[in-house]
Amino acid sequence: MPTPDVHGNFAYSTVATAPSPATSGTSLTLTAGGGALCPTPPFNATVWPASVTPLSSNAEIVRVTAIATDTLTIVRTQEGTSARTVVVGDQFAATVTNKTLTDIETLTVVTKTTTYTVLATDQVVLVDAASGAFNLTLPTAVGFKRSYTLKSITTNSNLVTLLTTSAQTVDGNASGAITLGAIGGAATYNAMIVVSDNANWWVV
Repeated sequence: MPTPDVHGNFAYSTVATAPSPATSGTSLTLTAGGGALCPTPPFNATVWPASVTPLSSNAEIVRVTAIATDTLTIVRTQEGTSARTVVVGDQFAATVTNKTLTDIETLTVVTKTTTYTVLATDQVVLVDAASGAFNLTLPTAVGFKRSYTLKSITTNSNLVTLLTTSAQTVDGNASGAITLGAIGGAATYNAMIVVSDNANWWVV
């Protein structure tokens, strides 16, 4: 899937200094302390008038790309919204938007035919070993918990061997001890799901 934005609870503030020009400026300043409430950029946020509910007719979604104390660098008119005149006192919040959900729903599938290091943004890795055996290196298991689906898409006995970062293990085995052929013999349409536990990898 696409790399999801970082989120934060109660990331809400108001505009202290409006963009200039108000409908196209790419910098705004929040009230004191507002920047500290925001998640780490980049992320999408909604800007709308004071004392009203944000609607498609009165709100604009912007993408925050940098924060310097309470001053935000923004990209205007995100997710199909229209530019509006942002003024002092407008409300600002890192809200849940359509992008938040589609980032979760979008499945990232990659096909590999040679040695490859799995990316944090990959979800399903299809491996084509028709031209020969190769290695698939898992990212570090430390720092996050997630899973990858690994699937052989060829009818041959060439094995795809799993390597790990540092001294991390797969099912307690050292790097290189697990292959896609470990399930049912040859690597013919075999599959496995590997899950990180913030320390090592496990086949489920």
